[in-house]
Amino acid sequence: MNLLEEAYTRLYPGSQQSLSFCLDYSGHFRGYGGVIKLHVFQKQLSCKISTKWEGVSESIQIGFLQSLIAKLNKTKRSTVEMDLYLQYIRNLSKHAVKYHFEPELSTAFDMVNTQFFDGVMDKPNLRWRNSKNPLGTYEYATDTISISTLLTPHPHLLKYVLYHEMLHKKHGFKQSGLRQCSHGAVFRAEERKFPEWERLEKELTRLVSQHGSLKESFFSRLTKILE
Repeated sequence: MNLLEEAYTRLYPGSQQSLSFCLDYSGHFRGYGGVIKLHVFQKQLSCKISTKWEGVSESIQIGFLQSLIAKLNKTKRSTVEMDLYLQYIRNLSKHAVKYHFEPELSTAFDMVNTQFFDGVMDKPNLRWRNSKNPLGTYEYATDTISISTLLTPHPHLLKYVLYHEMLHKKHGFKQSGLRQCSHGAVFRAEERKFPEWERLEKELTRLVSQHGSLKESFFSRLTKILE
């Protein structure tokens, strides 16, 4: 029995299933990501996860696999292993290797850190991304903030988006059903402490609309940790 089959069996104890299970590790993922797929005709559940999971406790791996299975099947269920996995992800940023600091982003980070966080926030990895959607992301597992190059000519908007991602680093996330929720009431209240946030939000919307349609607004999206 491989870990994927064990994860499925523990998530649905006593269930009758005729599936085969295929689990592979791949170096193509950023961070601790993974993908899962049900092949209906072959009656096979297949999953590929990052090679970063190799060597991690089997219980934590099972929790990650159960999270993927639950998301695929839209199952609102929690297990001890899933709780262990979430705790592991929350703590990864404390031990992540810092290796990448884009100079312009590093300068902006220092300014925002001083103005809004009393200069005490530990600097994460800071990277540019060639994408307008989303404008910014924070990856908990690698402690990395990525900012869209679309914001390069707009330093005031860059700082606003950077502040948003720094709040993700500060507040972390909570599990709510099948989602990792990271935009709670406390988060929103602190986000609105940024001067003229309403005007900046409208500017961001206009900027993105000028460069093509956006499937979901920057401020309504949930940061996804399973990339």
